[in-house]
Amino acid sequence: MRHIPLAALLLSVLSTAASAVQIADLYQGRAPATGAPEALQTQALGQVLTKLTGQRELLAKPEIQGAIGKVSDYVRRYEYQGEGAEKQMWVEFDPSRVNQLATRSQLAILGSSRPQIAVWLVIDDSQRRMVGDQSQDGWAQELKESSGPLALPLVLPIMDLDDNSAVSVTDVLGRFIEPVARASARYGAEMVLLGRLTAQDETWTLEWNLYGSRDGQQSELSKGTFSGGQAEVSEQLTGELARWLVAHYGAKVGGERQSIPLQVDGLGDLGDMAKVQSLLRGMANVAAVEVASIEGESVVLRVDFFGSAEQLGKGLSLESRLSELESKPEGLHYRWQPN
Repeated sequence: MRHIPLAALLLSVLSTAASAVQIADLYQGRAPATGAPEALQTQALGQVLTKLTGQRELLAKPEIQGAIGKVSDYVRRYEYQGEGAEKQMWVEFDPSRVNQLATRSQLAILGSSRPQIAVWLVIDDSQRRMVGDQSQDGWAQELKESSGPLALPLVLPIMDLDDNSAVSVTDVLGRFIEPVARASARYGAEMVLLGRLTAQDETWTLEWNLYGSRDGQQSELSKGTFSGGQAEVSEQLTGELARWLVAHYGAKVGGERQSIPLQVDGLGDLGDMAKVQSLLRGMANVAAVEVASIEGESVVLRVDFFGSAEQLGKGLSLESRLSELESKPEGLHYRWQPN
């Protein structure tokens, strides 16, 4: 499965503005070619549902099995790739049919627009060291492996001279979020997770806090404590983050389709407008986006969506450069603020 890899995100050392990551393969899955086509397609569908809902092992639930019916009804196309022991079936599913399955199963889903989360962890032992993307302590690898199936965009710092100068162990342990948030800007992160790792024998304990921008200030969004082995703690953390994102930014895509005008001021060029359109089209409950009018730096978009305008607003908050102005029941009004 192709997802947003941590290593690729870490290669950029230029400061970038926070903007939602677009997951390109949300409705694609893979399965080792060791069984009947229908069984392989079902396995691949399970992967897609996990990426959409943030829930692992959904296919094990009887109510999901009963709602699926014929798995071939959801398949857009498939092909076998690789040879020998590496041979796999790659499957692309029809988004509208999969979304209808989620609706029948009363599941909220998260679209392809997702906030990037910078993860700063300190192993609090006699050496007190930071976990980086290339750390050999096992944490980087476990986090990559557990976040991949969830399509959860996590980024670990590369801990080069810039990172080490900007963020100290004390900043992370003391939850001094401001300097860490500034340092996370180079990774394009909308959210920042600070964590403390301690070990007793083979058991690790992770205490973590998730922060994000609210009204221009960094605020605590969630927190928790997990214990277990490295793999167990990594799965607990990534699973909780995925569920939290679905709960706060996801939507149930059933109900009546409606339309609303969205006015965005301050769009300096076509690139800015394209970013707004990409964000909207990556939201699970948005069915269509069209340009209704352009006047100077102000654009009115006609947005067709399912659910409520409030859910639409939550999705728009994924883009830190959009700030809400006075919106009315008959339309939404935002301003684009380039960083």
